[in-house]
Amino acid sequence: MSDERYGFLDNEAPDEPQDTAPPEPVTVEPTPETPATPAPTAAEPEATHVPLAALKAEREKRQQYERRVAEYEQRERAAQQQVPEPNFYEAPEQYVNQAVNQARQ
Repeated sequence: MSDERYGFLDNEAPDEPQDTAPPEPVTVEPTPETPATPAPTAAEPEATHVPLAALKAEREKRQQYERRVAEYEQRERAAQQQVPEPNFYEAPEQYVNQAVNQARQ
């Protein structure tokens, strides 16, 4: 019975491939080189000149964002310094007192 179940193992694969044709040579075509970019001349810095109004507008935007970030950081620090609300399960009396005080306001 073991011969019937494992009979397929008797047919082993050949050690060498059947196709013994030599591989085809691969030809690589040279790609044309891209021309190097010319060195910048003295006339180009004037072409990249940024108007003063644009610089001032960008500075104002940056300062506005910096102010907003400073405000957010200040709010975060203030929120961290506040006393956390009492938990009902940890301090039930304090929780009830705080709930009553909030309801009165």
